[in-house]
Amino acid sequence: MILVVLRTPGWIARRTLLTTKDHLALLALFTALCQALLDGIEQVRHLVHYLNATWIVYLILAWYALNALYTFAGKMGRLLFIPLAAYLASMLIVTTFTIAKIHCDAGTTIIDYGTDLKNQMEAVARIHQFSSDSPIELHYQHWIDFPWAKDALMELLLPPLPRFPHAN
Repeated sequence: MILVVLRTPGWIARRTLLTTKDHLALLALFTALCQALLDGIEQVRHLVHYLNATWIVYLILAWYALNALYTFAGKMGRLLFIPLAAYLASMLIVTTFTIAKIHCDAGTTIIDYGTDLKNQMEAVARIHQFSSDSPIELHYQHWIDFPWAKDALMELLLPPLPRFPHAN
């Protein structure tokens, strides 16, 4: 990002046509800045799924920096493989531990992600097997913390026409 910011005044002063690579880097920079601005305004916590639409811009900016470093280094470009290898090794370690954690915890059943929608819909279908005045005892923390989530699913998934007997 810093490299693109530092090069921008030169591009403006020369008033020359930018290369496709430079256009792509500027677009990536502005995309990252807009996301940071909007996330700040909306006070969004950064979880992985918030980057689904813009993850590629960070890859483009990293590629742009590595390309500039390789061009600058010339024959010393082989030195780039040392930090690149360290980065790849760290990513492999993080990915391996993430896979192990997801496996041990039986998925990402934390409050930020919760139980998948299919299981919640199955629970609502099971609730709909009984009359609407049957008592409901909730043990699912997401529905306890956010009762509107259960209510919305109950309204969206209409019960079958014949109602079953009252549960005790």
